Amino acid sequence: MTTEETARVVAVLMAQWPNHPVPNPDATVASYRLALDDVPFEAAMTAAAAWMKRSRFFPAACELRELAIAARWDLPTAEDAWREVRAGLAAGGIYGEPVWSCLPLHRAIRAIGWRTLCLSPEGDPAVLDRFARTYRTYRERAIREADVAALWSGAEVPRLERGEPIDATATDAERAEDASRRQTPAVPSVPEPWRPEMREESRREMHRAWLAERERDARPGDAMEGSR
Repeated sequence: MTTEETARVVAVLMAQWPNHPVPNPDATVASYRLALDDVPFEAAMTAAAAWMKRSRFFPAACELRELAIAARWDLPTAEDAWREVRAGLAAGGIYGEPVWSCLPLHRAIRAIGWRTLCLSPEGDPAVLDRFARTYRTYRERAIREADVAALWSGAEVPRLERGEPIDATATDAERAEDASRRQTPAVPSVPEPWRPEMREESRREMHRAWLAERERDARPGDAMEGSR
């Protein structure tokens, strides 16, 4: 953005928050210009409008920058990312990890462990809190390290395509792992009793067996017979 365009963005924000202290408007415009110089004016204005709809406080320049990049990159929020995880748990669970929609989510799942998420109690607030904090960390890192100029130059937006990280922040190990995952089915072959469509019936059978065993253990005569 140019200095004049930055001044227009700041003017809109000051009109929304007239009581926000701005002792030196020129210095404020200059500082916002330094932070938003590689963000197009339309994107910055859209981010300002989005911020005004979601917050009661005057935004820092970095907050507008993050909003603009996240919108252009189409990165899901922590809430949307968790819904994607829940869909993956329902679809394949521990026997078939999905291909995630973006690299920050992929890295958050790797940091926590897909198996850990699958075996965690459903609705556990501690698990949700850990996931949200981990995902936000990787999401913010991706935004900080994004090639902002490339995002608006017509280049392909960095995303995961069938599991392949194509942005510059992906490690060689992640590229190799995702390339391998991309060549295999999203839901691997598993023993017949544990196929997703049969899993609920298997749970019922195991529960019935457990109830029968507990009933046998509760019979005094059976316990004495077994001790002879």
